[in-house]
Amino acid sequence: MGCSKTYYLGRQPQSEFTYPNSNVEALEGRVSGVTSKTGFLSQPNITAEMQKQAISNALSKSQNADILINYSTFKEVSDIPILPITIIKYRVEGTPARETIGKQELN
Repeated sequence: MGCSKTYYLGRQPQSEFTYPNSNVEALEGRVSGVTSKTGFLSQPNITAEMQKQAISNALSKSQNADILINYSTFKEVSDIPILPITIIKYRVEGTPARETIGKQELN
């Protein structure tokens, strides 16, 4: 392929809302998920659907996980030099966690 460059977009505390009085338990390991989009003549934008898909892809790699915590986001842009085609990849990497809604356990 052609030239590619990766951009660090930032760190997020959680992938979705956690309910009050819920217990969030981090699971073992780290997971990552990726989605991509191709543009002709211009660079495509990262959409909310791409973000949801990357998070869903990451969570599917950990059993019982329903939320991603302390995760980093990246964008990789690849250009094909001869053709006016740009491919972007949106990647998330973070800790899978399980949320239990109910009475919060205080330690």
